[in-house]
Amino acid sequence: NFSFNEKVDIYSFAIFFCELICTIEPFVNESPIEVAKAATIFKRRPLKELELKLNSKLQLQLDIVELICNMINKSWNHESNERYTAKELIDQLEYVMKKLQESNEQNQIVTIQIETV
Repeated sequence: NFSFNEKVDIYSFAIFFCELICTIEPFVNESPIEVAKAATIFKRRPLKELELKLNSKLQLQLDIVELICNMINKSWNHESNERYTAKELIDQLEYVMKKLQESNEQNQIVTIQIETV
């Protein structure tokens, strides 16, 4: 028996955002039922399966990459009470955007590594 609230949307955002950044569809070749079981029962997150395939590099400063990775990790945390509220996520996104805008240094290539929770 599960109850759902805005935290489900935060999880969905994390999946979407990860797909957007990595340009790889998460949970490839799995049915919706298999994906639901993987996420709820087995606590899998998509990047665990994608890490071997993922060699995505972005032209961002390391501290900004870390902010983005932390945001994704917190957003798809298995414990829904540990995820952002919608307001907190918007604030975090605005903070990341501000850091991107403030960045005047020459960007370096870094590999994005998002931990699974």
